[in-house]
Amino acid sequence: MRPKILIVDDEPNNLWVMKKVLSPLNLDIHEATSGIKALEVAHKYDFFLILMDVQMPDMDGFEAASLILGNQKTSHIPIIFVTALAKDYGFEFKGYECGAIDYMVKPVNGEILKSKVNIFLEIFSSRKKIQKQSEEFEAFSNRVAHDLRNPIDVIVSMAQIMLKSLNDKDLVKNLAERILRSSERTMDIIEGIYDLSKLSNHEIDLKENKLSVLVNDGINSVQNLIEESSAIISVECEHSLKCSAFLVPQIFQNLISNSIKFYEGSSAPEIKIKSSQMGEKIILSFEDNGPGVPKEYRDSIFKAFERLHGQNVEGLGIGLSTIKSIVEAHNARIWVEDAAELGGACFMIEFDKEITAK
Repeated sequence: MRPKILIVDDEPNNLWVMKKVLSPLNLDIHEATSGIKALEVAHKYDFFLILMDVQMPDMDGFEAASLILGNQKTSHIPIIFVTALAKDYGFEFKGYECGAIDYMVKPVNGEILKSKVNIFLEIFSSRKKIQKQSEEFEAFSNRVAHDLRNPIDVIVSMAQIMLKSLNDKDLVKNLAERILRSSERTMDIIEGIYDLSKLSNHEIDLKENKLSVLVNDGINSVQNLIEESSAIISVECEHSLKCSAFLVPQIFQNLISNSIKFYEGSSAPEIKIKSSQMGEKIILSFEDNGPGVPKEYRDSIFKAFERLHGQNVEGLGIGLSTIKSIVEAHNARIWVEDAAELGGACFMIEFDKEITAK
């Protein structure tokens, strides 16, 4: 969606000139031919900037700006006054008193206008980014609080029961095992958060590695989970790849863990991991016999804290986001499609054989 800007001027020729000057910036340009119309349009859209003519009939730019900036819904929009009057300190004072950020004198210099608009465009983009990060952090905080509370509640409850049942060795042993599992679950959550946060600062060390070794490293890290579920994993990876031997195994660790956690069938979970080469590309495929990923969720599942609707599996929803971060750190790409052989999900990762890390 293109950023929106509002140009207010009662002279059609002035509107045309400014629209032509700003056309290279790929903006969604709206226009108003009076102060009254400017009030109407300003409330309809989220503008990153208003270019306001001062001398207009019925309602001048000063009054229109005061009303726009005095309204809570539009008070955040910066306004630059555009006037045919020569530089006048009384005019400047009145403009700033109305809440204007800056002003320009007609005829407008095209390069200066584009420069000023670009500055406010960058400010707007930064504000949107901060707003999005704030919303994500709020969602993250809520998810962390919820997911940590469950295992901690179990630990507290079991410890209280143990204190009252110290003479019943079998019960104490059972409670101790449940406390251990809940503690491990808490550590999994904390380590998942840590993995996601450190990726942005991790220096990628690229070396030639055999994919079979990297896959086995990932498998070994979740060996207990594999044994408990009786999961069947086959690996056909004969290629080598210049990549991070620290990060890439985490891809397989997370994918295997997800496949087992989300498996709902009566038989054992089954996973096939293969590699192939197409020109200078190494293609990894990871498919399972799980429920698959509906097409409408195939982009959103790679976002942090996202989980498919209807899933009751515990977790923060950061596993696939971590995988995507690792993949993109290698200038590679990942996507998901239907599994041709096993009928579940098939995650595809395309690497350049000679990778240059970001």
